[in-house]
Amino acid sequence: MAIPVVFSSNQKYLPYLATAICSLISNARDEKLAIFVLHNGLDLSNKDINKINNLQNDAAKIEWIDVTKYIDSVKNNLVECHHYSKEMYNRILIPKIFPEFEKVIYLDCDIVANCNIKELYEIELKDKLIAAVPDIGQQIKTNQELSAVVDKNKYFNSGVLVFDCQKLVEFQLFEKFLEKLKECKNFTFPDQDLLNILLEDKVYYLDYSFNIQQAITFSDIAPLIAINKTFKRYLISYQQPKIIHFTSDKKPLKSAKYDCGLIWHSYFSQTDFYEDYFLSNFAKNLQKISKFKLLTWQIKAKIMKKKQDYYREKISKYFENKKFIEKFKMEKDLK
Repeated sequence: MAIPVVFSSNQKYLPYLATAICSLISNARDEKLAIFVLHNGLDLSNKDINKINNLQNDAAKIEWIDVTKYIDSVKNNLVECHHYSKEMYNRILIPKIFPEFEKVIYLDCDIVANCNIKELYEIELKDKLIAAVPDIGQQIKTNQELSAVVDKNKYFNSGVLVFDCQKLVEFQLFEKFLEKLKECKNFTFPDQDLLNILLEDKVYYLDYSFNIQQAITFSDIAPLIAINKTFKRYLISYQQPKIIHFTSDKKPLKSAKYDCGLIWHSYFSQTDFYEDYFLSNFAKNLQKISKFKLLTWQIKAKIMKKKQDYYREKISKYFENKKFIEKFKMEKDLK
């Protein structure tokens, strides 16, 4: 039987979705994966969708599920904030859409799996309805904020979840969620806060390694070890991450310099999105070289005895790169 893994995405997050799926497939061994992508009316003929479908193989199949019919009737009640879109609410639908599965893994698009996802799937939930990782971001805060709607040590991050679908259907998660949303709208993380309220004491807590938050760095945690052993456990997990979650708005597509960015880019470079990314960034860097800067190099290449060769090489590189971009674009158009 294939392991069911569910994502939710919009057009903007497709490069992240491709990278997450690539990481899952790369780390699977003999396991079969049934990958489902929930969306709110994406154009499935779009070339970016095809780039993701190209990741499929005999052991990993991708299915796109439009959840518009579920969301349309309640969309006016769904609150957006910060860099989070309304697609974050799609995870609430999982038990309703997949009642036939005993368990379903949900993953945010901005993750990379650094392990065989079977490790997560085989964890027994016992009598709990959901499995999740405590939110280290909440735990390091000295003052409990209003957004931390339950005890901050029990507050979980909703980017990596394991659902017991049958129990959650009986629990009526979707219906209770919508009812509660009418009462409270001033949340920092709307879907996550509500899940914490509704499922308090119904959570099986996973090891931190299954949801290492890139936004919380070594330097954030290290000084806190003396205060609480929890942070020592997180630090151990941080050094051997099974799933890395890019929780902040500092996404790796913007820069590989962010913590764990190189790991993300190692999977991203295996997707069909990488060529466009590489070309656009290459071109941007070339555009930063102004005509004035080029003229300065040309003058220095003529008059500076000690650095003539250095500036001649920079000028040569500039024109080589321009030719490379033109050739790259031409070959891409021919394809």
